[in-house]
Amino acid sequence: MKNPKTRDISNFRHTHPVTIIRNMWKLVFALLIPVARGLWTAMSRESFRDWLSTAYFDILVLLIVVGVACLRWHEQLFRMDEKGLLIQTGLIRKKNFFIENNNISTLISDRPLHLRIIGAVRLTGDTNAAAGRNADFDITVWKKDAEIVFDKRCELYGCEDEEKKTYKPHSLYLALFSALLSNSLTGALLISTFLSQSGAILGRQLEGMFMQGLSDISQVLAGWVPPILTFLAVIIVIGWLIAFVQNLLRYMLFSASRIKKALSLDLGILAKRTYFMLTDKINYIDIRQGMFTKLFRISTTYIYCAGYGKDGGTSPVLIPSSSRGETLSALKTLCPERKICPRKIKPGKFRNIWGFVWLPALLLAGDALLGIAMSRILPRWGAAINFAALMFSSPCVWMFAVKIMDFFSAGVGREGDEFTLYYSSAFSLHTVLIAKSKITEIQIQQSIFKRRANRCKLIVHSYSEKRKAHTLRNMYIPDVREIFGLNAF
Repeated sequence: MKNPKTRDISNFRHTHPVTIIRNMWKLVFALLIPVARGLWTAMSRESFRDWLSTAYFDILVLLIVVGVACLRWHEQLFRMDEKGLLIQTGLIRKKNFFIENNNISTLISDRPLHLRIIGAVRLTGDTNAAAGRNADFDITVWKKDAEIVFDKRCELYGCEDEEKKTYKPHSLYLALFSALLSNSLTGALLISTFLSQSGAILGRQLEGMFMQGLSDISQVLAGWVPPILTFLAVIIVIGWLIAFVQNLLRYMLFSASRIKKALSLDLGILAKRTYFMLTDKINYIDIRQGMFTKLFRISTTYIYCAGYGKDGGTSPVLIPSSSRGETLSALKTLCPERKICPRKIKPGKFRNIWGFVWLPALLLAGDALLGIAMSRILPRWGAAINFAALMFSSPCVWMFAVKIMDFFSAGVGREGDEFTLYYSSAFSLHTVLIAKSKITEIQIQQSIFKRRANRCKLIVHSYSEKRKAHTLRNMYIPDVREIFGLNAF
């Protein structure tokens, strides 16, 4: 890291000229006129020379669009000093956008390959004031200016290199994390696009070989599974593989560093990103497990801070898939303020388990009854119906197992002003580490069936760009009031 004292951006600077292209995109509607005229010329028998003789209006529109984009770039200036970041925009009406340094929760440096080639960096940042999908500020600057901005942040918060503590996960854990995160739907969409354009991409001969390969796989499995379902399963598997490779490229070279009052995260190969976030702006930490990862004592740790995890499909991961011992060690290094507190209140005796498993149990029963009924009504489709019923029952069984695990692990722990919430949502088990100051609301909900046992549904609300509810079931009300200090209410 370069010495920030030798470099300064307290005076206004221009953004990178690539901003001109972004400004032109905002005026794309103005290009509809020349594009429409060009299409009309192509469809008519009018010669190019005749079109050129009357194209002065189209050329004028293009010049205006380019000129306005250049003027907007020229008037877009920024500077950063000890107080904060100031961005100035506007042609006719000047606008000044100022954010104090202490209010910037996360500063992001995005360096995809096409920007690195031209020496540009996209700088974005977020505060707790906004909850939209877009960043609070978004500018594209020269690489040297981006380095100065990050160095200035380090200088303001006393982040010297010798005090840096870095965590780098094992490559095997990164691969496992990428596999667990991969979504078959994303890859399947790419596969469908590929299939629709396969003739143009591969040529007709290779297209025929590819489709014949899928047909051969379907015929091999035809004795056990209907061909159409086999074809869909192959597409899903290929889609998952594509999503896996995408995630692996996105999270490869992941590292997290604790530097005094800040966290710095680096990740990516083709699209490199750096996140610089203030530790006091972190809302909560979520240690997440599924059914199998719970059995193998493996977890993934996420961190929720405004701005991290909402750009380019990136998840807000802090510690990719790791063993329990490695997770505890990494948390102690990166976020020593947060503590995993042992449970002090629990769901109660085994007879209370129905409050956890009732939904997947009813779904399983309904699936079985519907499958039997449809098989008798449509006997010719019996094999397909049974297969569909089996496929639907798989996630229900999965959820049933997760809810049983939740019953034996759910609860709340507390040490001082640090809370740990143990609960499940859908197919995941959560261990949430949250400070008392980050809890915005506590709800105690009680149905008529729980009044006799004096138990309730506990909902703890926190805020991280959007309202988040952590739901715990079958908690004993006096214990809830005592642990959260609600006895006076």
